[in-house]
Amino acid sequence: MKHFSLHQLAVLLAGCAVLASASTLVHANEATIQYQVKAGDNLYTLARQQLLRPSDWAVVAKLNKISDPNILQPGSSLSIPVRLLRGQPQTATVQLVRGEVSISAGPNRGKPLAAGQTLREGDVIRAGANGWVGLLLSDGSQLYVSPNSQFGLQKMRAMPQANLRQTELQLKAGRADFAVQPQTSGSRFEVKTPLAVTGVRGTRFGVATSGQRALTDLVEGKVAISSAQAQAELAPGEGWLREAGQAPSVQALPAAPVWITPPTQIDALPYTLPLPAVSDGDLLVGQLETLDTPPRLLWVERGPQLTLTGPLTDGDYRLRVRLQSRNGLQGLEQIQTVKLKTTPQAPLLQAPLAGKPIPTGARSFICAGDEDAKGYLFEISSSKDFLSHTQQHISQGSLCRWDHSLATAGQYYWRVATLEQADSAASRGPFSPVSALQVVPAPVAPEPTLAFADGLTVQWAGEAQQQYQLQIATERSFAQPLIDRTVSEPQAKLDLPLGCIDYFIRLETINQYGMRSGFSKPRKLNLPPVLCSSNGRGIVDANGQPVRQKQ
Repeated sequence: MKHFSLHQLAVLLAGCAVLASASTLVHANEATIQYQVKAGDNLYTLARQQLLRPSDWAVVAKLNKISDPNILQPGSSLSIPVRLLRGQPQTATVQLVRGEVSISAGPNRGKPLAAGQTLREGDVIRAGANGWVGLLLSDGSQLYVSPNSQFGLQKMRAMPQANLRQTELQLKAGRADFAVQPQTSGSRFEVKTPLAVTGVRGTRFGVATSGQRALTDLVEGKVAISSAQAQAELAPGEGWLREAGQAPSVQALPAAPVWITPPTQIDALPYTLPLPAVSDGDLLVGQLETLDTPPRLLWVERGPQLTLTGPLTDGDYRLRVRLQSRNGLQGLEQIQTVKLKTTPQAPLLQAPLAGKPIPTGARSFICAGDEDAKGYLFEISSSKDFLSHTQQHISQGSLCRWDHSLATAGQYYWRVATLEQADSAASRGPFSPVSALQVVPAPVAPEPTLAFADGLTVQWAGEAQQQYQLQIATERSFAQPLIDRTVSEPQAKLDLPLGCIDYFIRLETINQYGMRSGFSKPRKLNLPPVLCSSNGRGIVDANGQPVRQKQ
């Protein structure tokens, strides 16, 4: 028979008492880790080193059928429930702060919230009416808290010895959205609200709560929801909604918004996202993030219209937009990769001037650029959004000019961007403001027809709202015209003295915009022949009229 000292007996009796009280704490089939006992270990020291509550050594003793907590066999294996492990406290990093956001409870209480700040277990965030905050958890999971919300970091623990994590977050009011990294088997990621608990393994989802409503909406992955009324599992594209006085229901989420024009490159900020107007009570939700793994959240906004604002550096980003229905459920995501390119600076357009009609034909497009520019990208289109019927031209070098022919009349638009590489349209900076062009048919010089009866009548083809410049001269050079007049009708009656001299005529069209066609080719007038004297002058009769030759 083994003999015990009074001290050993007291320890054994105390251990038995604790084991008895711990018997109800052993859970069937619960997750455990295996600990290899080393020389000098006992349950008391292991509990102080490994467990969240040292008194839970009794649970370990019960599970492993250990009668004496002071005696452990080196090299043996102990099963320890994961839920009892102390773990290593984890942190969260503030990625984004907009508007009024404060820490209302926890170790950091009273500290101003700023990007880059580290948050710890127990911290509670309060976002005001215009406040947004984005957090990055230590496992790469992301979340952002919406305005008018209160959100707590209850527990963030890693158990490296079991490759597990336990994360418990609490949404007391408002809304929070999550992009949770895949969790290892046995890990726990839970979001608690006053009305329900949402548990996930790795997914994109949102949770919202208020005095009248609780909801969870799921974009991808799976979530399990537990409430006093019921339990539910959601599939992607489903939402769980509980309204005051009603049983919880599972609903289909709103469809993803559709771009009016997909934004592939953004040239300037602020930039209003090209999305259709929403119905009364609905809202759009947008977020911009980097393409890193995990991504960094840089911008988030909610409203009937979304305007992307800076400061943001040039680069490639991922843009997500969703529709939030009037019941609070947010829908599926529309995802677009966008390039933000606000440099190099766009040139200043100089000619042709906006609002001044120009004629069809060759035209020089001129702008004031940068003397260090490698080139320019010109675009001209009959479509104001440049999505169709668009011609492009790359002009290399610092001279900002493009000679281009516009053969067809109509409404056109043109713009220019500076290139960082001489022959690469992809290296362009932002386009200049669009300049509108009204191209009208170029005026054409008319060809006259002549009739002589009681004077000379000149006629030609013309159009409404046009004027004409008529010139008559005695030499083809028209150095000193005898007649130089502007007429509004496509005809004129001229009183030219008949004699032994030649006359030449030319015409120019002036359209309603003041454009001139240029003069027609000089034409010699075919006037009735008269008798000429030896000195070259015409012979006149008794009435002073020229004597015509007989035909």
